[in-house]
Amino acid sequence: MVTLYGEGNRRVTGNIRNNRRNYEYFIPKTNVSVERHKFNSRMQLSRETFDMFLSELRKIAANCNFGNLKDKLIRDRIVCAVNDKRVKDRLLRESDLTLKKAIDICQAAELTNSNISELLHKNQIGDVAAINKKSTSDFEARGHKQWRDGSGVSNWNRGNKKCTATSSTPAYQHSYYSQNS
Repeated sequence: MVTLYGEGNRRVTGNIRNNRRNYEYFIPKTNVSVERHKFNSRMQLSRETFDMFLSELRKIAANCNFGNLKDKLIRDRIVCAVNDKRVKDRLLRESDLTLKKAIDICQAAELTNSNISELLHKNQIGDVAAINKKSTSDFEARGHKQWRDGSGVSNWNRGNKKCTATSSTPAYQHSYYSQNS
């Protein structure tokens, strides 16, 4: 510890005996009012899971000196600060709500919401795949009718038809493929 403080503080630390009371001088004191303000103003963030929110509440409550009221105050903060309005309504309907019940209700609701989102996402992916498959098969069916005459030979190089717009022979008939077919 002396090396951290340097020579100027050596006198202070040299006089300290190795007991707990003397080291309390160096430990910063917590302002209970500030900690309680943090606790009472803490809201669940939009992307924050309930377990993360509960963990933060418990961490803040540890510095608030709530004593025997700690669980009841955490429960009350959960009711006030939870994101989901339906969950909040459900918590408020409970007449004998305990911290354990509040935690169970919130975790069950969060799990249900995540399962519903996952199912909706899978359904959307399935719908897109079905639409793509239908579009592809429609395209292939139309393309087959357009380019095949039933003999299995492509209509691409058939005949010496002239372009109706320019009255010239189409350029693809003069290509490498038309000469060798």
